[in-house]
Amino acid sequence: MQRIDDPMNEDKQMIEEAMRSTLTPEAVAAIAWGARRAITNDRSVQRQLDWFSTILENMTGGPIEHQKTCDDLGLER
Repeated sequence: MQRIDDPMNEDKQMIEEAMRSTLTPEAVAAIAWGARRAITNDRSVQRQLDWFSTILENMTGGPIEHQKTCDDLGLER
């Protein structure tokens, strides 16, 4: 069984496909914004949140474009 924090697994592709087919890039950016700010005392959960938010940020054009979209949406830094 593959772990979710393995960036080469099929879960990443399924997540990307599901997000692209159902959400706007702006919604993806907002979800990444929230996931990036979540802080937990569980290292495994934190790694998974970091992994997930990185996937979503990359889907919106990378960190710089992601931040621009978040700024346009009025999400606080």
